[in-house]
Amino acid sequence: MRNRVRTLFLTHDRWRGGSGTIVREHTHVVVLLYPFADREAEREIEGLRADYEKQFQQESVLRSDSVAKVSF
Repeated sequence: MRNRVRTLFLTHDRWRGGSGTIVREHTHVVVLLYPFADREAEREIEGLRADYEKQFQQESVLRSDSVAKVSF
């Protein structure tokens, strides 16, 4: 993703999947700053989620959006 700010955190977490079993796993948290109304960014983010879900055989990949005013 060009012209956007990315930060990656590596963590450990637990997940209860559809089977009800709790799994401990490594977790990647990616923070993206991008213009909220940017449709290209929206498409790219959804593509990243779909690729990650497929590559790592995940049941789901969380996305949480919020609006913030930032400056550098």
